[in-house]
Amino acid sequence: NKTHGDRAGDDVLRQVADVFRSACRGMDTVYRKGGEEFVVVLPGADLKIFLDASVDERARRRHDELLRQGEAVHFAEVREALVRRDRQDRERPVAPLVAAADAVVLDTTGLTIPQAIERLLDLVHGRSDDSG
Repeated sequence: NKTHGDRAGDDVLRQVADVFRSACRGMDTVYRKGGEEFVVVLPGADLKIFLDASVDERARRRHDELLRQGEAVHFAEVREALVRRDRQDRERPVAPLVAAADAVVLDTTGLTIPQAIERLLDLVHGRSDDSG
């Protein structure tokens, strides 16, 4: 989108969605991190999971990642960039960053990666834990 503009990117997304829908079989499992476009591509999926976490949690994770990569960044800058990107993603005209109406929202705030994976697998296998 940065090179050709949002309209060109939206057109490509629509074309890819058509190809993708025709290529998927009923028993296929599809996953994509940041996959809000699947609200457009596969609106009839049996299970839609919207991974979320608080802004502070996501900023902390990103800040830690950047520090591990040797980048000298301040937490406040990382958080503000994340808030800005979230706003842009929520307000784009095609495939905005929103949970599908029938999606299960999984808040990963405070969860470790293994805990988040366990919760995801529980959802996929139809198990639930009412304790949160």
